Amino acid sequence: MKYFSISDDEFFSNPNEIVEYSNSLQKYPQASGEWPGVRSNPLSVINQDLNTSILKKIFSCYFGNEFISCESSNIYFQEIQRFHEHKDDVRNKGWIHGDTNAELSGLIYLSPNIDPDSGTSLFNGVDLDSEEAIKISKESTKAKEEFYKSGVFDWLSYSKIYNQHENFFIEKTRFQNIYNRMIAYEATEFHRANNFHHEGSNNRLTLVFFISGIERTS
Repeated sequence: MKYFSISDDEFFSNPNEIVEYSNSLQKYPQASGEWPGVRSNPLSVINQDLNTSILKKIFSCYFGNEFISCESSNIYFQEIQRFHEHKDDVRNKGWIHGDTNAELSGLIYLSPNIDPDSGTSLFNGVDLDSEEAIKISKESTKAKEEFYKSGVFDWLSYSKIYNQHENFFIEKTRFQNIYNRMIAYEATEFHRANNFHHEGSNNRLTLVFFISGIERTS
């Protein structure tokens, strides 16, 4: 099945309580630097009821009242700090990528009063099989993981690689960061966080999900 990108506002009936719950959880960085910030343990491990409720509501957006099952679901709270005080600094921008380990991906925005431009965009790739694109892809992966892991990189080189990587993609859909908005899309769609900037001391809080093996059941 093709999962078209969707947006569902007012996803939780009690978003403030969900944020409070997130704040009570320990969160951890990713050792290899594959993604930025910190994540909680998966909800399937720490809160099965909440995990199931979220899945049911996500599936209802695509399937209505049909009974749906899935082989696996990974749902986490994720916090990402701003990497620079200036919003437009390249370090505050996410890297375009696809999720190869899932069928349906998405997130729920959970930061009140955050800059709406810190949402998510979807992209089409251009000439991704070319030698140049493959070369830049390897360099960008290395730069991203080194920065997210250590916070250290030569910023001129980082900016150059980032912009070269961006040249192989065309933005096609942009979602604004609206509190309690859920977005979902085919996991292999190229996407990125548009900005991690947040005024004040709060981080960019989302609940991210990756779902595989989705089936209609009787």
